[in-house]
Amino acid sequence: MAPSFTTFRDDLLLALADSAGGMQRGLDPQRIAGKKGLTYTAGWVRKAVETMERHGWVKAKYSMRGGDPDVGIVVVLDGSALEEADRLIADRQAIPAADRTVTINHNEPVYEEVLYGFKQTIEAIKGKNEYGASEPEDRGQRIAELEAGQHLLKAPRVRVEPFVQLVMSALRYLAKKFADNAVGILAAALMAALVKLLGLA
Repeated sequence: MAPSFTTFRDDLLLALADSAGGMQRGLDPQRIAGKKGLTYTAGWVRKAVETMERHGWVKAKYSMRGGDPDVGIVVVLDGSALEEADRLIADRQAIPAADRTVTINHNEPVYEEVLYGFKQTIEAIKGKNEYGASEPEDRGQRIAELEAGQHLLKAPRVRVEPFVQLVMSALRYLAKKFADNAVGILAAALMAALVKLLGLA
């Protein structure tokens, strides 16, 4: 069974960064996906590359051959792609240590702080109209991830591994992307509160 598209996109970015070896050269993402043994649905390579282009991680050239949407793509990685790859590696390395379940005390002040932080951050993202206009899929994904985090914290216990992978990763992304405005500030504050609530410090 193929992984989620987001997981495949991240895996492909890591594979491209590894294959580039720090050199500015054209890479064939379909060939590299095959070489690395990545599982995906037809069309995902092109979709992943298009998403990476919107983020400014790669520059791509497309030439359709044989009707396969994933064939005939050549990409060159931008420096920001390597930074994103480093972030993904750091996130994934942090997950094994967090492979546990924690009990959520819904009466703790920090729990209320976290809920309020989610509410403020989601509202700030929804209010960022230029984000929705330029990257509607990305904005929708981040809102959905944060809303999922809100829902998970209503349970008496939370598995930290998937929570870190889904929610904390989204918050790190937002804190970096919007470091100079309210969204980034709120995302960073929410991360700090979640670290206290989940005992990640």
